[in-house]
Amino acid sequence: MKPLYLLLACVALTACSRSGYTGTVEDIHRTRSSVLIDLDGRYPNQKMTLYLPSEAVFRVHGHWPAIGTTITAKGEVTNYRGRPEIVIHDPSQLSW
Repeated sequence: MKPLYLLLACVALTACSRSGYTGTVEDIHRTRSSVLIDLDGRYPNQKMTLYLPSEAVFRVHGHWPAIGTTITAKGEVTNYRGRPEIVIHDPSQLSW
């Protein structure tokens, strides 16, 4: 049933597609091994999360978008714990 909810959520979001998402950076969470970027709302009310695992974090080299910046992420929109997410494997998937 959860994939159906994700599909309905993506249909409701005009900027959401199977291949990416465009939204405003609301918050950036850094952990030891990853970075999470909340778009169009802060956790737990974000419309999209961009997840950068450690190998992608090192490729970005500390150049992060500022809060309030409009960012476009290319990649497959997946469901993570009932929320839409895009896993970023390469910095070329991001533009701002």
